[in-house]
Amino acid sequence: MRQLDEAGKESLITLFEKKRKEKLNNPEIYGNYSTENISGYIKKILIIQEAVKYYFLGTIYVYTPFRKSVTGDTYTDFTSTEKYYATKNVLDNYNVVLLDSATPKYNCHSYAWNLSNGGDTCWIEATIQTLNDNLSKYWTNDLYSTPKPNNSYGYTRVFYYNGDHSALSPYASYQYTSKWGSGPLVRHSPTEVPSEYDPSHRTYYGNPGINGEEYIILGNTYAYMVLPNMNYATYSWRIEEDDDRYSIVSQSGNTAYILFTRGGTFPIYCDIYNSYSLNGGY
Repeated sequence: MRQLDEAGKESLITLFEKKRKEKLNNPEIYGNYSTENISGYIKKILIIQEAVKYYFLGTIYVYTPFRKSVTGDTYTDFTSTEKYYATKNVLDNYNVVLLDSATPKYNCHSYAWNLSNGGDTCWIEATIQTLNDNLSKYWTNDLYSTPKPNNSYGYTRVFYYNGDHSALSPYASYQYTSKWGSGPLVRHSPTEVPSEYDPSHRTYYGNPGINGEEYIILGNTYAYMVLPNMNYATYSWRIEEDDDRYSIVSQSGNTAYILFTRGGTFPIYCDIYNSYSLNGGY
């Protein structure tokens, strides 16, 4: 949450006043409870509001793996005191491991989809005009897909689609890493998150991977495929090996047929491009 608007302040004031009257009118429940004047509560609200301030600096554009532009916002940072209390609030209330302190300079979506790929620091809103129109560029005719491919490598990107939250899950890990709004970056279990993230509704997005035989018989030709097949992409196959122990017999789309003539370890790569990939592939 950022700054409370006037309606939000009024709602809090009304809540405090209601609670104060309830305590005064029910001594059998609350005993001789000493309540402050409502003006004292109002003063506290205003002090809290003034204590945490950060400012919008401007809009930038970051890019998906296939070079589609995604809108990001940049902000000033918290003071050290603000960082401390915003971080402490999470650590006091959740069973998490702290990875980085609170900051409004980036959020969960930027961490999971942008910063994890070396993008510029910014805050990414999932929605600009229509639902998830900004964030969905990462999985619409781009590198990431759902359901997550069985042969997917690297991080899984997790979208809490009812809670406007994103997280990273390392390969073969049951823990997530995510940034909680302007709060801290933490490691946590999939459901150890604020309730508004609605952890029971999640979608998993994975990178493509190469499927094929790991163990070969010399003189045979084997098929290797990128899965899932992205019909909006083009593929270029290569093997980083200089001893002429193989030959790519043919390649068609997401499939390459490779003949091996000598034994060894062969790192097989496939560069993937589409119409947005102006300066290279993935």
